Amino acid sequence: MHARILRELPGFTGAKTYMIQTKHVRSLQLLSGSAPGRPLHLSAASGLVRIASNLYVIADDEHHLGIFSTSIDTPGRVMRVLPGTLPESKDERKAVKPDFEALAFLPASEHLPFGALLAVGSGSTVARKRAVILPVDAAGAVNDAPRVVDLAPLYDRLGAYIKELNIEGAALQGDRLTLLQRGNLNNPKSACVSLSLSDFHAMASGAISASDAIELRIIEYALGDIRGVPLCFSDAVALPNGDLAFCAVAENTGDSYNDGTCVGAAVGIIKADGSLYSVLPLAHPHKVEGIEASVQGSLVHILLVTDADDPEQPALLLSADIDGYPFSQAASRILSS
Repeated sequence: MHARILRELPGFTGAKTYMIQTKHVRSLQLLSGSAPGRPLHLSAASGLVRIASNLYVIADDEHHLGIFSTSIDTPGRVMRVLPGTLPESKDERKAVKPDFEALAFLPASEHLPFGALLAVGSGSTVARKRAVILPVDAAGAVNDAPRVVDLAPLYDRLGAYIKELNIEGAALQGDRLTLLQRGNLNNPKSACVSLSLSDFHAMASGAISASDAIELRIIEYALGDIRGVPLCFSDAVALPNGDLAFCAVAENTGDSYNDGTCVGAAVGIIKADGSLYSVLPLAHPHKVEGIEASVQGSLVHILLVTDADDPEQPALLLSADIDGYPFSQAASRILSS
């Protein structure tokens, strides 16, 4: 099967614990809804990528991508990425939505001269085993028709190793694409699944099959808990030195389909070698599901987007800082609380 399954649980070092304070930047208001009668905001923001002056946000309950300015606080707009109309009823919509839970940037390649956005479905139902590639132009604007990728062969293979698949994040680390599996109360371990970017492109084009030709690397993580609810990955982004900055939430649910109360959240660092460096709780229990980051000196400036699990509540854009880059000293740790 050509899979490297790494079952070690990389540990923390150090014992210092402190809270990360977030700042409210804006709510994700829209000029117009994704369909007649839809709210004038994104509510279930689940992935975030910044390119130049644009913030791209994928929502898990839409067929659209949200586009917001980084320089002016004006309502954003939406761009369709899949055809069709989703039901208005929350339960009916949940049953058939593509559940795009991750958004990453693919670097320039032979068929993507300026790179592309990659929206990834969670894999938690048959309808959620898709990805969409959105090519961008030299200015970072989406400029071509979406390309739908069938992830069922890859996700079905992962099902042999991961119980109750629920991919919630994606990031590019060098020449590898890392997907982040989110756990829950009954399956509290999270995991990073990585494959080479060249294999992903070959799989997406149909040149190879995910069933037998792709080497997978899987590392499981235990991120700690808040009030007995395990923290589990909700997104990640690569830093310039190859480390991952991630966000995680403690959501009181026992499966990958039903929502639960979010009792806490955290951000943290995974080193480029896969070791878990730090998990730092947020002072407020926002359900953060998308992360973007930039580095200035020793500070990692992060942006986060939220999902309140309520279509009437607009998603929030938050900011925070993590000090200590490039994270070579003793780490910080979250303790059970």
